Amino acid sequence: MKDKKQIEEQHTLFFKGLEWKQNGNYKEAEYYYNQAIELGESDLLAKIYYNKGILLDQHLDDKKEALTYYQKAISINPDYQIAWNNMGTILLDFHQYKKALDAFEKAVALEPREIFSLVNKAYAQNRLALFKESLPILQSLLNREEEVQEKLQDKLFLLYSELGLALLYNQKIKESIPYFEKAIELNKKDYQAYYNLGFIFDMLREYEKAITFYDKAIEIDPNDRSSYQGKGCTYIHTKEFNKALPLIQKSIELDSSNFEGYYNLACIYAGLQEKENMIAALKRTIELAPTQLNIKNHLKNDKDFSTYATDPLFIELMN
Repeated sequence: MKDKKQIEEQHTLFFKGLEWKQNGNYKEAEYYYNQAIELGESDLLAKIYYNKGILLDQHLDDKKEALTYYQKAISINPDYQIAWNNMGTILLDFHQYKKALDAFEKAVALEPREIFSLVNKAYAQNRLALFKESLPILQSLLNREEEVQEKLQDKLFLLYSELGLALLYNQKIKESIPYFEKAIELNKKDYQAYYNLGFIFDMLREYEKAITFYDKAIEIDPNDRSSYQGKGCTYIHTKEFNKALPLIQKSIELDSSNFEGYYNLACIYAGLQEKENMIAALKRTIELAPTQLNIKNHLKNDKDFSTYATDPLFIELMN
């Protein structure tokens, strides 16, 4: 776009859009951004696309459309660091963790010390079970404490929660505990921290603590199956099968494709000596479990089912 008048008009429209956005008039801001975009290519176009992405992402609740505008901004300016970062955060919302990680790696390559991008990169790595890769990133951020606090502010808990997670899955279980506790201190609604502390204390056989943390996680998010299942497993470990039963049933109700839920259900029925219910739960476990797990071998070697090892129905199911 070479016409000077059009360039000036595009600038005017864009800055009107910014003004309307600043005043909270988001639809009006979108109108002016659209008018500016219609005037075509210019040095300003990537910035217009990016700001429309921000508007859609943060104010008009249309993340899918926002993603396309971040992508348009990047297609014009591949070095648009903040656009890469924001695109990655939306991909996280859509659980597209590999694509999100790729976006954050681009953002970090452009600005290696940018804190949000580093935290987001580690978050994506943790979701992809790349805990060895995320751990040094998160630990390095602790050495920039004042800067990190100033930058992350109310998101600071994420650093501690993700660091706890990375330590936990690097087999540094006890080391992870204070980081989850710090995350909770900073954010009383950190579901992940409560859930993981429940998981840890169950492993450490501190069952009362495990139940307390699972209860808090359930209070925060009553629609996530994991904490019902975790609490149910703790009661299985303490042989309190009647307490475990409704919790595992709830976890299955929330996710009927959850083979681990049926596995736990079979353990409960084995403990209650309800053979027919146990066999039915085992059948569902086998049907739902990924074939690569070779789930029957796990079932044959599980001590919970040892009293049924010579039972004809159990043998028939395993064969």
